Amino acid sequence: MNPNGQLVQTLIRSETFQKYEHAYSEMSGLPLALRPVETWQLPFHGKRKANGFCALMAANSHTCAACLQLQATLTQAAMEQPATRTCIYGLCETAVPVKLGGQTIGFLQTGQVMRQKPTGASFRRAVARAKVLGVDIDNEPVKQAYFKTPVDSEKKLDSAAKLLAIFAEHLAMKSNQIMIQAAS
Repeated sequence: MNPNGQLVQTLIRSETFQKYEHAYSEMSGLPLALRPVETWQLPFHGKRKANGFCALMAANSHTCAACLQLQATLTQAAMEQPATRTCIYGLCETAVPVKLGGQTIGFLQTGQVMRQKPTGASFRRAVARAKVLGVDIDNEPVKQAYFKTPVDSEKKLDSAAKLLAIFAEHLAMKSNQIMIQAAS
């Protein structure tokens, strides 16, 4: 693991991040992850408040690949400033860069929400998109999970991104402290 990846892992284990992650998830009802820049894992796997529909989609290699592609697009867009992207099923995720000096070392991510209430028509579109990937999601457990997806307005998602940007600045200061302690 590269030094920045190790630094992000140290931040993840810190009391500061643990307390913030818990408070954020409880307050917003959304998952929060801190992840290094270079990773090929889904950020919310096993996280508090992770979306059940997304977990079911990630269980299949074809749909998991689509999720990983979204992660790559999202993090590219968020290298300098917060960014939000929407997956093929209509769920949004937001990433906020965590920087050490001028270099992005990781991302705070949240989301797995829809901007509009799920409907029968939107579920049928999701089924059709999954079918193109060779996956049949037209079953009751997936449908129930889809309709339990949280819905947040664009204004609320923007506010969440602003809160995460403030926390990212705090994590940057903590990163500097960790680097100074390691050097002495």
